[in-house]
Amino acid sequence: MRLKLILTTIFLIVCGLFVYLNTQNKNERINLALDEQLKDLHIHYALTKDYFITDAKSIKNNISCNQKIIDIFSQAQNASDEEKDILRKELHQFLVPMYGRMKSRGLLQFQFVFKNNVSFLRMHKPNKFGDDLTDIRYSFKYANEIQQDIEGFEQGRTTHAFRYVFPFYDKKNNHLGAIEISLSSFALQEKLLSVDKIHSHFLVKKDVFDVKAWKTDGTVKNYMESIEHEDYLFTTTKHSNAEKMKKSEQFIIKPLKENINYHISVDKPFTLYTPIDETIKVIAFLPIKNIKDKKTVAYLVSYTNNDGICHVLKNYYVANAVMLIVMLLLFYFIYKNLVHKKELQIEVINKTAELKNLNENLEQIVEEKTEDLNDKNRELKSLISSYDKNVMYSSTDLEGIITDVSDAFCRVSGYTREELIGQNHNIVRHPENPASIFEDLWNKLVKEESFYTEIKNLKKDGGYFWIKSFYAPEYDKYGTHIGYTAVRDNITDRKEVEELHHEIEATQKEVIFTMGAIGESRSKETGNHVKRVAEYSKIFALHYGLSEKDAELLKQASPMHDIGKVAIPDNILNKPAKLTDAEMDTIKNHSQLGFDMLHGSTRPLLNTAAIVAHEHHEKWDGSGYPQGLTALEIHVYGRITAIADVFDALGSERCYKKAWSDEKIFKLFKEERGKHFEPKLVDIFFDNLDDFLEIRDKLVDK
Repeated sequence: MRLKLILTTIFLIVCGLFVYLNTQNKNERINLALDEQLKDLHIHYALTKDYFITDAKSIKNNISCNQKIIDIFSQAQNASDEEKDILRKELHQFLVPMYGRMKSRGLLQFQFVFKNNVSFLRMHKPNKFGDDLTDIRYSFKYANEIQQDIEGFEQGRTTHAFRYVFPFYDKKNNHLGAIEISLSSFALQEKLLSVDKIHSHFLVKKDVFDVKAWKTDGTVKNYMESIEHEDYLFTTTKHSNAEKMKKSEQFIIKPLKENINYHISVDKPFTLYTPIDETIKVIAFLPIKNIKDKKTVAYLVSYTNNDGICHVLKNYYVANAVMLIVMLLLFYFIYKNLVHKKELQIEVINKTAELKNLNENLEQIVEEKTEDLNDKNRELKSLISSYDKNVMYSSTDLEGIITDVSDAFCRVSGYTREELIGQNHNIVRHPENPASIFEDLWNKLVKEESFYTEIKNLKKDGGYFWIKSFYAPEYDKYGTHIGYTAVRDNITDRKEVEELHHEIEATQKEVIFTMGAIGESRSKETGNHVKRVAEYSKIFALHYGLSEKDAELLKQASPMHDIGKVAIPDNILNKPAKLTDAEMDTIKNHSQLGFDMLHGSTRPLLNTAAIVAHEHHEKWDGSGYPQGLTALEIHVYGRITAIADVFDALGSERCYKKAWSDEKIFKLFKEERGKHFEPKLVDIFFDNLDDFLEIRDKLVDK
């Protein structure tokens, strides 16, 4: 409970301090924005007023140099009323163009008064003249008595304006009276709105008016009760809207009423703000001083939206909310940690008691583990020793210099460890290995690749041994590449068996080919016949879709297709005349005789030769011999050898016939497609005819 109370107190102090500092920062930023708003209004007001004064002085200079204006006004000084009327109309007509230009710039009042302050001509009201303005217009009294220019804000009989009044003289410097040029507050507001985009109200103090005067019909049209302060009148303009004024009073002015009353009583410039429609409305009040006694008699009030203050307020509330959430989470975390710490203290006490109990058995456990480690160490040493004796291992540095070898490697190579370490690894390179093998091996090692390879090595005594090696890059504990390792398997026995096997196969192929040639030679045919049939058979097999291995096997076996002819008597085999039916039956028997000679072997080559010898005279339509097989009943080896044998036999000269022309052979093949020969094989023949003719030309009979 005490912990919660302390944390709550600290939480409230920290949050309160943050809110206080955040509020100070917010107020400073808002005050800065408000000051900028007031300064902006003052600058635009001053610029507009300076523009008016400059314009008025330019008009003054123009009038002062205009002889006609001087002459008319001079003549009016002592003229009768009738003469003044004539002169007034003449001056009015003369000044109409100038006054039109002045009005377009907001200079609405243009008035001539005599030096006794009696009005001679009002260009804005030409029918009103002859009234004495001494007690109404201080500016005229000042200009005529002191004979100096005067400028500033002044209320007239029924309206107010920013006045510029100056004494007027003739060419001889005789004082004739004063001239007024005035800028209405309406024009000032229009300029602020159109040029500076500032919406403004112009408030005039009620007591500057004669109460009876401002309530006359003409004045009521220009003034209405101010929504900002009850002691001021609001100057209406073409932009005034009663509905908007009512809304502004309800939502903008009403919340600020007390502040406005206070600041107006202080009589200084001020700005206030209030939220409205998701933004901040800033109202700036700029006091306007009277031309006579410099007292505040009016206010220029601007209404602007300020998103900057809106953002400040949003950030203020967001910061307070975030701070509150962060502090809640932080203090919750602190509280949970403190509670957890207390729980941990209790747990530490309990664990200490448990550790005390465990410590009593620790020495025994350590002894048992130490003994286990010693046993493992002994096993490891035994394994390392066994590895060294039985595994062919070596390592080199990055230059290929041997840095370590196993006993097994030394035993097989015939070198001692001392003889190998420090030597380049090519000490065991066998000269039969081409240099390209080692270039490829070294390129892979440099690229830090791991790979297997089989290679023949040289023994110290000049003998050799075959190895299958796994090469891999070697790195130190920091990951730096320091060399290469190789683990080898002695495959010398396997390689010797493989070499013996290859030798047997080569011998077997040579025997097969020789036997085939012998069979053909008995029928007075050349050895090139069996060579051509072998090459034709491989082409047929590959295009038919057989694998390279099966195609090569058929190539080696096809020369044995007529091996059975060795059992046929020469007088029948080489008879130049037509054979009798009995002799033909004897000849046909060579297929079965060949099969009987070859079948039953465990060698794939001899089994293939048996199939070729047995089925190469079978026909696709079943009219062949010796079994009368049809279509796919005939082994593909038999179907291929049949077409290869017929193509070569027809194109070759025999003891009983002349060689056929190609056209005659091609015609026969097309006729026998689907009869003697498989259609697919006939198509292969014609699709690859150039290949078959090239072989025939290359292996021509001599």
